[in-house]
Amino acid sequence: MTATTAEIAVFAGVRGPARTFSYLVPDGLELLPGHLVRVGLGSRAVPGVVIALDGAPAGRDLRPVDALVHPLPLLRPHQLALATWIAERYRCGLADAVRAMVPPALASRARSPRLAGARGERTEAVFALETAGRDALAGSVRVGARQLATLRALAAGAVTGRDLADAGGSAAAARALARRGLVLAGTRAVRRIPAEFALPDEDRARDLPATGPQAVAIGSITGALGSGRGFLLHGVTASG
Repeated sequence: MTATTAEIAVFAGVRGPARTFSYLVPDGLELLPGHLVRVGLGSRAVPGVVIALDGAPAGRDLRPVDALVHPLPLLRPHQLALATWIAERYRCGLADAVRAMVPPALASRARSPRLAGARGERTEAVFALETAGRDALAGSVRVGARQLATLRALAAGAVTGRDLADAGGSAAAARALARRGLVLAGTRAVRRIPAEFALPDEDRARDLPATGPQAVAIGSITGALGSGRGFLLHGVTASG
């Protein structure tokens, strides 16, 4: 179920250990805790991080989220929990604790006037061969050169307009073939992840499950939060 409101820690010098502001989530935008967004605060546009969803009382007149700064959540649940603990323990602003974990360049980007408005997924056209299209490849139906190249590309596994163009066909030819019943045309959702934000393969390792020794270390540390104990890690985290 898509969230309708978001609790956001705004980077605007607001004090208070658990101070967040409630905002409306625009239609079509799927937010998760940890997302970096741009919101309006008074007359200013400021960055902030989503802390929780659907926490505002029903019926309130809320301002909508202006823009999604980064398509992936920058902070994971345990980091948000740590920021909350820091704010409560040291009586600092929740946004101050969260901001220390966010790359400064990304937080600054939230103020850019060129940042696109908040929106979720876009759609792209996709195509597939109908049975009649396979028959057309065998010569049962007369088609032009571009349409024939498009049919061959689809038979070889092409799906999108870019796939077709790379193989000498085109999306326009595929749509024309769809009108003749030779091709099935549809759409699919595509999440906007700019190339500069795509994770390289080595960074994807952060989502791998912890090893046995790492899990023991993590459990010991998280279980001792708030106790004031210190830990010396050696040869477990693989962080160097």
